[in-house]
Amino acid sequence: MKSNPIISILMPVRNDAAMLRNCLADIDNQSLTDYELVVVDDGSTDQTPVLLEKASQDDSRIRLIRTKPQGIVSALNTGLTECKGQYIARMDVDDRMQKTRLEKQLELMQKDPELELIGCRVEGFTDKGPLPESAVHYQSWSNSLISHQQIESDLFAESPIVHPTFFATQKLFNKIGGYSNNPWAEDYDFILRAYGGGAKLSKHPEILVRKYFAPGRLSRVEAMYKRPAMFDAKTHYLLEFGRLKKRRGVLIVGSGPTGRQAAQSFENREVRLLGFVDNRSGPPDRQVKLLALSHSSQHAGIPQKSDYRLLRAFLRDPSHDQLSPPSPVIDCHLKMRRAEYFFRDAEKVVPLALSRHCAVGIHLRLWLCPWIY
Repeated sequence: MKSNPIISILMPVRNDAAMLRNCLADIDNQSLTDYELVVVDDGSTDQTPVLLEKASQDDSRIRLIRTKPQGIVSALNTGLTECKGQYIARMDVDDRMQKTRLEKQLELMQKDPELELIGCRVEGFTDKGPLPESAVHYQSWSNSLISHQQIESDLFAESPIVHPTFFATQKLFNKIGGYSNNPWAEDYDFILRAYGGGAKLSKHPEILVRKYFAPGRLSRVEAMYKRPAMFDAKTHYLLEFGRLKKRRGVLIVGSGPTGRQAAQSFENREVRLLGFVDNRSGPPDRQVKLLALSHSSQHAGIPQKSDYRLLRAFLRDPSHDQLSPPSPVIDCHLKMRRAEYFFRDAEKVVPLALSRHCAVGIHLRLWLCPWIY
């Protein structure tokens, strides 16, 4: 009787006939051969199932599951029930992987038995031309996070592990119940739930996957992958993990679209909003004002300088009881790379957004701090 493979590669597809040849070639060329490929065809209407049927006849390690079109989460969970490996590796049909991907990720997992979910560094590519600037920015940020501690520190900035690089234990998928059908990105939700369940996270430091960027890709057009939905996910889990308290409230630095999207997510979950600080650049004599949302606030209209020094003094002034101790601060305009604290007694800052133009961060000890490159 044939034993189960050590790795199950999980790949959902729909109308991907044009991409299949290269993807299947990458999988067939893997240096580690003890795997199975579980492909879930989510209602394809092109030649995808025909090509996969042929591939499964040529290679017994390939198993095809055909379903009606039900969406990515349903397809992934259907595939999970069929996976027999001790480890599960994600793959998307339009991405590419290096010959040693499975071998090296397995080696990393076996070297540290405490690891439950890992990824790897990625390199983006397109059909033609350079990567979009936003993709370059995200790739650079994601590739900078390797250890559990680095991933944890930026966990709420953006999804820190690229989905087609996932390599996780079967036990982890069973423990947290696979993928959830929430109104935000399923891969980011999985990472957050894995972290909340105590999973140790990491990445292989090499580029083992090449990620395809295309205008029509789900992650670029579906509402569940856009910023408002991501803010909803972050707010949901910050509250669930007890790292954000509704009654304590937040102060939002930046009154532009990003700040207002963050505010909407907080308001939808009844997190108290203390106000906005307008810190946009302007004439030299322009003053930054704290725009209070609450009628009970004593601080409406207090002028501050855009370099935050007066704002810092304002927040630290013990005469302002409402902000002593200060509340979490959401910073929507300062670019983030690493925390540069304004306050010596600052303990923890959690970034909430990643953008070329702005950043959003929530301060958990509750002093103001900017994020800069």
